[in-house]
Amino acid sequence: AATASAVQYTLTGGAVPSSSTILSVALSLTDLNELKKRANLAVGPMTTYLSLRDGVAKDLSNNDAHPISIAQALQVQTFSADLTLPVLLAFDLDVNASSLTLSFTE
Repeated sequence: AATASAVQYTLTGGAVPSSSTILSVALSLTDLNELKKRANLAVGPMTTYLSLRDGVAKDLSNNDAHPISIAQALQVQTFSADLTLPVLLAFDLDVNASSLTLSFTE
C-alpha cells in the first residue's frame, strides 16, 4: 500500500464507462498534463496506486464502490508507459523582449 507521505494527485475529470465490472479511466488532458509534471508519480508500477473517495464509482446495480484510503491504496496491475515524444510544432522569437517561445504537441 502507499504511504501518506507519497506524492499524490487527485483526478479532476475523465471518462469512466459504466457498462463493465472493470474500471477504466480515460484521463482528461488537464489530468494527463498534471501527472506528467510530477516526475516521481505514475512513471511505473512502483509509483502508480489508486485510492477512491466515497461515491466516486458505482457498480452496475448503482451501489457505491467501497472507498479505498490513501494508506490502503492499490498498486496498478498493468502499467503502459507514455512512449510518445513531444514534437516541436512552432516557435516565436521576439528579439526585442529577449524571448523564445516553443510550442509542442504535448
